[in-house]
Amino acid sequence: MISSIVFAAALGCIPYQSALDHFWEQWEEVITYSAITNNGLILETLVNKETTTWTMLLVRPDKMACLLSSGDGWRVVIPPLGDDDA
Repeated sequence: MISSIVFAAALGCIPYQSALDHFWEQWEEVITYSAITNNGLILETLVNKETTTWTMLLVRPDKMACLLSSGDGWRVVIPPLGDDDA
């Protein structure tokens, strides 16, 4: 995943579709999670469920995507069933 860090550092934020294309072509990652931040930006996590690589992007209103982090070992954690007070 080092090259994705170099990719973002060299280019800074890039057009959103270009970022999606890059992470698909390099690691076959697709958008798996998306959320709106308190300040109105979009936080997206791209994941390849087979290789477990992942990338987090922050998408600005001007449709520019900025790399936040990337790595491998993505997994979904399901809380155990049981009695809780929540």
